[in-house]
Amino acid sequence: MTKYFISCCNNANYYFKFKVIFLLGASLVCAAALAAKSLPQPIVLKSRNGILNVTLNVTVSRSTQGPFSFNKRSYNGQATGPTIIVKKGDILNIKLNNQLGTEKPTKIGQYYTSKIAKNKTGDWMHDRDVYSYPNFTNIHLHGLHVSPLGNSDNVFRQCSPQQSLTYQYKIPMDHPSGLFWYHPHFHGSSSLQLASGMAGAIIVEDDENGSNMPKMEEKVLIIHEISHSNPTRFHTENIICYFCMDNFMWPSGDRLPLQKVLDKQNYPRYSRCGGKNWPGTKLDFAQLTQPLDCTYILFNGIYQPEIYLKAGVFQRFRLVQSSHQSAIRFGFNDLLNHDCDIKILAMDGIYLNQPRNVTAPLVVTAGSRVDFAIKCPIVGTFNLTSLRGGVHDSNMIHGSKTLYEPVLFPQLLAKLVVESITPKPSDALNMHDFNRQKVQLPNLLDKRVDRYYRVIYNLTAYGVEKSIIPKFIGQFLNGGQYSINGKSFTNRTEHCMVKNLVEEWTIVNAMNKLDRWMHSFHIHQNSFQIVNQTLGVSGQLIIENLAPGDYRDTVQVPVGGTVTFRIQATDYIGKFPFHCHVTAHQGIGMMQLVEVFDDKNSCLQYDSEKK
Repeated sequence: MTKYFISCCNNANYYFKFKVIFLLGASLVCAAALAAKSLPQPIVLKSRNGILNVTLNVTVSRSTQGPFSFNKRSYNGQATGPTIIVKKGDILNIKLNNQLGTEKPTKIGQYYTSKIAKNKTGDWMHDRDVYSYPNFTNIHLHGLHVSPLGNSDNVFRQCSPQQSLTYQYKIPMDHPSGLFWYHPHFHGSSSLQLASGMAGAIIVEDDENGSNMPKMEEKVLIIHEISHSNPTRFHTENIICYFCMDNFMWPSGDRLPLQKVLDKQNYPRYSRCGGKNWPGTKLDFAQLTQPLDCTYILFNGIYQPEIYLKAGVFQRFRLVQSSHQSAIRFGFNDLLNHDCDIKILAMDGIYLNQPRNVTAPLVVTAGSRVDFAIKCPIVGTFNLTSLRGGVHDSNMIHGSKTLYEPVLFPQLLAKLVVESITPKPSDALNMHDFNRQKVQLPNLLDKRVDRYYRVIYNLTAYGVEKSIIPKFIGQFLNGGQYSINGKSFTNRTEHCMVKNLVEEWTIVNAMNKLDRWMHSFHIHQNSFQIVNQTLGVSGQLIIENLAPGDYRDTVQVPVGGTVTFRIQATDYIGKFPFHCHVTAHQGIGMMQLVEVFDDKNSCLQYDSEKK
């Protein structure tokens, strides 16, 4: 069956053939989905003799875990992409085969695509960036310090349906060892494709002789956030559902039939999503109309898996928070209440100066990664949960209290099953072992700042500030003024940098008309070092513990607050993006481009011409 499926994906009518396969295997798949609870590991591809060749086929598969079964785009027909493991100095070659169909989008998709301006002005009402081109793709290596040019990490490349692209990445000899990841980044379709689960881990291995990180048994955890609308009383999809796959599909003209099926017997509450106030809220209009309470996640394609640990032994987890929208506030209360020791080792692929003990909920924003180690002294089964986000007084309706979003709602995520074992001598790790890590990147806080830059996230949500459209209607329009420094995505350089100079950036999450949306910040090619953060307005719970000196590449920016960091663009010149990693925001305008020049005169000349 698998062989037939792969071959039929190369044909223009593969959606029809996929439907036949789905019907033939539905009963077997449903039975397997209910039985499969143990956490699997993604397929591992590891370099040998300094090189790794990887083939990624973008195709259609079916997700059968959790409340909903549905068709989705995927890498190699798997729940997640393979885990790619390389060493410093390696060459990584990726062949990306786009096996999706060449059919035209629906009429509504053709209409919206025709309205997208080629000569962008930065005004969304003119530019009309929307979710589009559902079967076009490319790939981005998130967090890796590699070139943005040519056939390297160049997100401006286009892989059309039934076409292929080849990429080659040269991993620097001084690259930090750690956890990174890959995902689509074609403008217009990345939201839909990431919501389909197109993501995979990349691990740059520790130096065999130079690493001070003790060896532990480890597991990779790839998050796939599932967000569907619930059918209306007319048995149609809620196409105005914020962040849902349905909302990404409709304006883009996607012709892939979801064939969405709800397992009502095992998940009855998912038959009615939205339509109620969440505890602590009042007159929350968006929550009343949106099925945000029915969003859930899969770990490596499995719903609420059982994750096995050995009692009395530290085990390492490499978590890729590859949600397409939601920040997650992880709750470790059950583990902590049973004296489990939890230590954060690294964030965004960069080791901390020393591990941090987890004693409170851990916020991990969409796009970020965290390496942590757990040791539990007793045998038992413990819950890993997501905890609620903050509530605040809204300006939309007098007396209302609304949720800060997007955030995953409270729910069980996984069960950690601790089993008894006979420890080996190599299992005997203690705090002293963890305290011997080395800082791998320069301390920019001790360096002189050469230039300053301010990035302001703006949002009016319905296109223009002085719109005559009522707010309740306008907030649901397709698109909106999700902008940076007053401009929607211009697709041209908005800031220049000089290689090796130190810049200090301040990211501001300005208050907005709908005052509920949270934003994150990610920049390609170069990690940055935290200077400080301000917490903004009260009532927020999605606040990261950003310590000065930490290196990151993706951070949550508090509503009404700021994050200030220093960044030094080294090794590579070229153009690349920075953006909000809530991909629904990025896809309709909350992204801009920065360009790194070799010398200061070129950058000054650019600044002069821009003025």
